[in-house]
Parts: sequence; structure tokens; C-alpha cells
Amino acid sequence: MSTKRTDSENELFASRITEKMRRADGGETSVSEFLTPKEAYVAESILRRMGYGGRFAFWGGYPSAERKR
Repeated sequence: MSTKRTDSENELFASRITEKMRRADGGETSVSEFLTPKEAYVAESILRRMGYGGRFAFWGGYPSAERKR
């Protein structure tokens, strides 16, 4: 089984991340599903490009957690 995402899956992931930030902009607390390190990196890249740098955090329940929300 391949772990590589298709273009449509990448677009869906980016859409979910941006929607969560838009909701947070509206005052809602917004939390993603647990993300792999690669997904967190991609999400961070998307959010920084959108101008949200410093306005989000990733946390997995303890400092060395691999998967984070």
C-alpha cells in the first residue's frame, strides 16, 4: 500500500487545514486530527504562506510526541 497522496488528496488536506484557521479567525477553537510529522510540516507551510505564522501550535499531549494536532 502506498502512503503517497494524490493531488486531490493534497488539495483536500490543504482545504481542511485552511478551513480550521478560518474558523479560528471567527473565534472558534479549532483542532485538527493527529498529524504525522510530514503532515504537520505541510500544514505549517500552508498556514505560514497564508500569513498565520505564530498564530497556531502543534501539540501531541507530551513534548516528544511524534503525532500532533
